[in-house]
Amino acid sequence: MADSTVNLEVQFLKVLLEHSGEEVSTAVVAEQAGWSAIAGDEDAWATARFVGQKLAHDGLVQCWRAEDGKWYAKLGRD
Repeated sequence: MADSTVNLEVQFLKVLLEHSGEEVSTAVVAEQAGWSAIAGDEDAWATARFVGQKLAHDGLVQCWRAEDGKWYAKLGRD
């Protein structure tokens, strides 16, 4: 299980790198990382939120819930 979590973290970071520090919806990260072929897949979104929050805890990304109710992430901390 730990290996799969690390793999998801790498995929998450690769997608964020492609966006060069922009605020990116974790749903977009999930889709671009190949976790979901269908927009609106709640399991993929939950996975992206979990991985994003873990990376945020480690200080690698920011992950937050915006007023629109969606989760967003970007590399680094402000």
